[in-house]
Amino acid sequence: MSSILRNPFWAIKKYHANIKRKKSSSKFVAVTGSSGKSTTVSLLAHIIEGTSLVKSQSLQNTIGPLIKTLRRHQKKDLFVVAELGVGDKGQMAPMAEIFKPDVAILTMIGDEHYSSFRGKEGVFEEKSQLFHSLKSDGLAILNGDDSFTMNIVENSLFRNVTFGRNNSNSDYIVQKINASVTESLTFIIKNKKNKIRIHTQFPGEQFWLPITAAVVAALELGIPVKSIIERVATFNPIYRRCSIHSIQGGPCFILDCIKAPYSTLNLAFDMVKNIKNTRRRIVIGNISDYAGSQSPKYKNAYKYARECADQVIFIGQKETSIKPCLDDIKNERVIFVQTPKEAFEYIKKTTIPNEVILVKSSGNLHLERLMLAFKKKVLCWEPACKINDNCLKCPGLGNTFNRREILRNKKINQIKLNLFLK
Repeated sequence: MSSILRNPFWAIKKYHANIKRKKSSSKFVAVTGSSGKSTTVSLLAHIIEGTSLVKSQSLQNTIGPLIKTLRRHQKKDLFVVAELGVGDKGQMAPMAEIFKPDVAILTMIGDEHYSSFRGKEGVFEEKSQLFHSLKSDGLAILNGDDSFTMNIVENSLFRNVTFGRNNSNSDYIVQKINASVTESLTFIIKNKKNKIRIHTQFPGEQFWLPITAAVVAALELGIPVKSIIERVATFNPIYRRCSIHSIQGGPCFILDCIKAPYSTLNLAFDMVKNIKNTRRRIVIGNISDYAGSQSPKYKNAYKYARECADQVIFIGQKETSIKPCLDDIKNERVIFVQTPKEAFEYIKKTTIPNEVILVKSSGNLHLERLMLAFKKKVLCWEPACKINDNCLKCPGLGNTFNRREILRNKKINQIKLNLFLK
């Protein structure tokens, strides 16, 4: 059980959230999966906002933020859309019990939080608890390409709808995917009633999945097709989830530095693989969610990144794991630096106009600073500050790192926000 649920103060909040949920006539949509949750929630909320009032919760996906969302949602909100994430066993069931979704979406099952789940089977067992809370008149929206999907469909009393690009039996089929950093992602979603051409602001092919999940959910919720198309076309990627940042007279950064599961690194690297007529660089920080030794993982990451980019920059003590050939070192195909600050200084010194730099890492290194330092003065270069926030919002970005001062300022800002919300 979450420590929050054992706290008497939070028990009162949970009680209030339960009352609000029971009295609510809103439509509740829950999104879970190993990847694409935040984009699905944010895009679906953006689509719904074109026609109705909606309360949404993304990025912060544990039981505490979920309770806050339920307590703060209002009668005028016709929809409540929330991201439900788990990091350990036993976390999904309490969230599902509180939220009681009318619609539940599963994006995909992958290797995540390996120390807790020990593989995809453990991940599925935990995340599937969400669907146990669906009533017979509920709706499950499932990735038809995922081998675990049928385990949910079998013996279910609720209605289910599937989407995919490889399974011809899916209710919604994705076709003609085209994506690049310069042209952005387009594709077609087809079912028995509609054939919809989707234009997006996303740079990578992998985003077909969360975009399709959001579009299918919107269609099933009765949002007009024309409104869906228009709203998708105006939605920008979430900050640090393949968000694009062009520096005038300098590089174009693609920031993908919140999560870096080993099993999906190739999807990120593919974004720069087909770029032509400009230099391509990939910055790699920390990789996550893998079993066994890190050495073969970083070595494999380098091999594929080398195929996709003109130069690969590693941050941290990675050289002994990768052991690149002497020619790659001599020709600067690979560069090793120890800290984010060293990485920025090297990029700044060697940058050329309009080059594309993909930054890929787990969030603990806060590698968005590589881009931010081109736009403003960055003095906080602590390699891993262990403060759970993005640097754009951090009050300590322009000062030398001081954990106590940053946490104090964050607490003050949160109090001000709570007073404003009241």
